[in-house]
Amino acid sequence: MKLSNFSIRERPASPIPMALLSAIVSACGSGADGAFPRVTQEDPYAPPPPHMEVRVEKNIMVPMRDGVRLATDLYLPTEPYDRGDKLPVVMIRLPYDKESYGGAITPARYFAGHGYAVVVQDMRGKFQSEGQYLVSAADRFDGYDTVEWASTQEWSNGKIGTYGCSYLGENQTQLMAMRHPAHVAAIPQAAGGAV
Repeated sequence: MKLSNFSIRERPASPIPMALLSAIVSACGSGADGAFPRVTQEDPYAPPPPHMEVRVEKNIMVPMRDGVRLATDLYLPTEPYDRGDKLPVVMIRLPYDKESYGGAITPARYFAGHGYAVVVQDMRGKFQSEGQYLVSAADRFDGYDTVEWASTQEWSNGKIGTYGCSYLGENQTQLMAMRHPAHVAAIPQAAGGAV
């Protein structure tokens, strides 16, 4: 069957689909400025540009329950942080090097640019983190301990959402099983291996 006079406008890929962003906002609250990103008339699929400057603190060594310390970068919206605002937190944990992996850096800058504190962490035994890496072996407890740390920091409002695709999503499913009360939202994209 041939379709004539039929065209489809291709939808450009968005680094962070609006539905995912709204899930984080629903669970954690809006960013520090209270504004939810708006879709523009020019391109309804384009993500809204960040509207806050972002400060990055590199390689904060976060202690786990067994004394191993995990290297963590903290992305903060500058103005709300400087005012002392309590911010909702997005956490991204990965085994792929937080210094160079776009699947963590791009969303971290995006969320922080919209008023969220973002925690990006190298997993145990990977890159700047201490300990020995074994696939999924420490994901539950290290994730739990990182949520505990992030939820009690002076810049945190105590609500943590997690974000990431593939392994970054699978470690979220491990964390969900721990039921930390501060872990209020998870967006585990393409993450079926850990189920």
